Amino acid sequence: AMEPVSLSPNEALIQRGQSADALYLLALGSLRVSRESADGVSTLLARVRPGAWVGELALVAGTTRSADVHAEGPALVLRLGREHVERLAKSDAGFADELVEFARRRMIDALIATSPVLCRMPAVARQRILERFRVRTYDRGGEILREGDEGEGLFLIASGEVALATGKDGPLGTLGPGSVFGEVSLLLRRPANATVTATEPAIVLVLE
Repeated sequence: AMEPVSLSPNEALIQRGQSADALYLLALGSLRVSRESADGVSTLLARVRPGAWVGELALVAGTTRSADVHAEGPALVLRLGREHVERLAKSDAGFADELVEFARRRMIDALIATSPVLCRMPAVARQRILERFRVRTYDRGGEILREGDEGEGLFLIASGEVALATGKDGPLGTLGPGSVFGEVSLLLRRPANATVTATEPAIVLVLE
């Protein structure tokens, strides 16, 4: 079911914001996975070696791509299209479970690399805390928090982008992967001081 795809040095395999239509297995060469922040700073999330998969998170969660993947030199990947992944998942529950768990682990690794909150914690504490987060997904335009509502807890953006706004001041800006919100109302035990809305399909982790 796989089709080979050849890549030239620095050629993009996946670009942030694209829709997810396939998984990729690296056969030859190496890939770099990176994410650019709002201020233009690129963070290296991982280097992919032969035998490793990329592109699973957005496909499993139904969101757009959350990172950029480029070939570091000449590379060959094997592409497994969405239709084949869905067929496998329906016919083999073990495959589906393993794919979801793999995506979850990859998402946590990316968060540890990009979150200014998590990167300051000891490794043991990070893992223990991340295990307590619940995963939520939101479509574009989905309301995550509403100004004035009681705070639910701490929110950590795993993928996608959200916009903050208040009735008084209007738009306050956007937040991307690795960013935290909801901490003010949580720590001060006050209602949410802004409305938070997904500006693109998003995965958000919530610590109640």
